[in-house]
Amino acid sequence: MEESDLYSEMVELIEPSEIKSGGLDQYSVINEALSYLATLERYIIVKDQLADLGVQYDGRVLLIGPPGTDFAGFTAKVAGDIGYKIVRIRLNQALGDESRRLEAIRLMAEMAQRNAPCVIYLERIDILAPAASQAGALLANELHRVSWGSNGIIVIATTLHPERMDGELLELFDRAIINEGTTLEDRTRVFEAVLKEREQIPITTLAELTDGWSFAKVVSLATGLLIEVPENAPKLTLETLEDAISKLKIVPMGRASTIAAITSKIHGTQAGLAEKIDQQYPEEFIDQLYLEAVGENYSRTQQVIEALNTSMPLSGEDIAFLTRFPFLLQGTGEERTMRLIKAKRTIDRLNRIMGRV
Repeated sequence: MEESDLYSEMVELIEPSEIKSGGLDQYSVINEALSYLATLERYIIVKDQLADLGVQYDGRVLLIGPPGTDFAGFTAKVAGDIGYKIVRIRLNQALGDESRRLEAIRLMAEMAQRNAPCVIYLERIDILAPAASQAGALLANELHRVSWGSNGIIVIATTLHPERMDGELLELFDRAIINEGTTLEDRTRVFEAVLKEREQIPITTLAELTDGWSFAKVVSLATGLLIEVPENAPKLTLETLEDAISKLKIVPMGRASTIAAITSKIHGTQAGLAEKIDQQYPEEFIDQLYLEAVGENYSRTQQVIEALNTSMPLSGEDIAFLTRFPFLLQGTGEERTMRLIKAKRTIDRLNRIMGRV
């Protein structure tokens, strides 16, 4: 295969004129991009002072967030505002065997050097360069050779799972920007932009109903409502709005609680499990239930809670455990963690009293 063919197949070069502008963006993510751009501007002011100290700003940023986060919007905003080209690996072409990932990383680094100043955009870096892999070691080596301070190359990488990456690679990033999901303002802005001609849809209520939804799913829902709700439809109440959302079949699959509820439903257990937990398990009874789960299997309880709190995919064992102890879905991540710690301390104290430890 010719070298030019390899480039076009595995690495993409996006010119500034081709970078998308306008459209729907995740407001909170774009604000982070603006903050990052301000940092680049401030670096220029103090560049000489830092050079006297033998220090430079590398300009590498790692974006961390749940599925559906508008990572592309961040990259487009940064590159578009400063007029830089974007160099990105075509992930669908690079994820064959290890040799293809290595070749893609080499080609990306070479293209970036040829087109500097530019932005290197590394999507799903945890998949491209997982822990203890040759690809991870090679990527770390290549990133050591580029920086915004020395050759005008900015590196923007994204990951859903930083725990699957080597610490050495993670340490190469100056900043880690963590997105925990859409904010109320993110959702409100999308719904207002898309549904401005649908005055019968209560935007504030809709934004509140979609708490925990990813940006991608919020956009899908807004588009779906625009298509399905006629302009002359009557004003929607809370009940009719929920019914309209249900009929669209747009489900926030990135949420662990949603997956657990669906899995329970299709396997013949109680439907709507996640939605009915608050009614099934009164607040004052939850601590007792945590004692039961922790007493039976503390490690599994801890693993499931960590998965729920970080929106990580649930394993079959996790789902089976949740089916037996569905009350773990109740409450916020902080509340789950505090109840876990409290239950573990109680169990340990009882074991000491009874001479089991």
